[in-house]
Amino acid sequence: MTACGQAGPTAVSDRFDLPSGAPVTIEILLQPDHARQAERYLSAARKTITAYADRFRLTPVTSLTIVDPGWSSGQAGATAPAGDATTVVADTRLLAPRLAMEPEMAVTRAVGARLWQKALSCGADAGWFIEGLNQYTSAPVVASQFGVQQTPPAFAYAETRYFGGFIPRVLRIPLRNATAGNRLDDYRRHPAVDLRKPPADARDRRSAAAKTALAMGTLERWIGSPTWDAVLEEFASRRWMHCPTPADLERVAQDVTGLDLSWFFPQVFDSIETFDYGVESLTSAPGAAAGQMYRTSVTVRRYGGAEFTGASAPRVGAFESGRGMQIRLVFEDGSERVDSWDGRDRSRVFTYESSGPVRSATIDPGEVLLLDTNRTNNSRMRVPAGPEAATKWAARWALWLQDLLLTYATLA
Repeated sequence: MTACGQAGPTAVSDRFDLPSGAPVTIEILLQPDHARQAERYLSAARKTITAYADRFRLTPVTSLTIVDPGWSSGQAGATAPAGDATTVVADTRLLAPRLAMEPEMAVTRAVGARLWQKALSCGADAGWFIEGLNQYTSAPVVASQFGVQQTPPAFAYAETRYFGGFIPRVLRIPLRNATAGNRLDDYRRHPAVDLRKPPADARDRRSAAAKTALAMGTLERWIGSPTWDAVLEEFASRRWMHCPTPADLERVAQDVTGLDLSWFFPQVFDSIETFDYGVESLTSAPGAAAGQMYRTSVTVRRYGGAEFTGASAPRVGAFESGRGMQIRLVFEDGSERVDSWDGRDRSRVFTYESSGPVRSATIDPGEVLLLDTNRTNNSRMRVPAGPEAATKWAARWALWLQDLLLTYATLA
């Protein structure tokens, strides 16, 4: 690694070889006050190019320039000049705590976007679909740079900023790849975004990209990671004459997996309906006579308009078609029961008989459906744990308030 110059942007360069032996040259133009982030920029760029080449067989660039425009330059989120396939823009702030991973996220997403645009024959502004694809694939790359061994699914800790966004404070709350990495909050702010129309504003675009990323995360969990990686590898390797669309990805996915996925793609990309499944009620009581079994009843409900069925074929009479949703019951003796539901009805009642009462019921226990807009209703306890939860959150709030007062006291 070499660096030079302090009057203007600080230039840092590096050359490394991919596992295939192909050489790659990286040059970074950093604002002088961001020079301390140089190694973080280089490391993120190396890992992104290597990971995308290894996981999706994306043809790597031979040279790449990464420009740091400066947070106050008004270019936050800017893209490279039109037609420039070797330059990307990645903006960060002066104070960037390592555990918040801001430079790594900026570089990984900027470099990943350029690699996908190159592979899919898309322009510099490829639209929300490619942005969502890159958002989904960049999260595990960022996670690989987050050295917190006790939370391997996480890719960063939560960060808050004070005094106009200048002073950062890292909260040791792990941000999960599958949700925060795919920007679940952006999706939940506007889950009914219509993907059949061009985004009307920045909010629509963020929601559309997040919905795409969460849809891909859902498919990965439904199909399995190795198979979904094979889908994206094939998607990247085809010679596209146009920037591909969700319909193109659906065709590739069905070609690779042999599965009919027409039950899923239209629900996400051709509808404004939202996904929301939950447990509506849970009861468990003994029979009237002594020694009789407990009878448990759990009602699951589809609160949203979208259906996660797991199959395209319609029902045959009373027989369900599809196993999209799972329901798991845990009994007081520690035993479990898992059932499936095709998720089509507005509600479905499951009844059981057991030697003891039920403890809890959960729908989608594996969190396969990342597009669920409200996971707080996905589980229910037979005996509510309200007092325990209130005590826990009150203690957390008191600690947060203490830390906030101490922070302001030290800066006063």
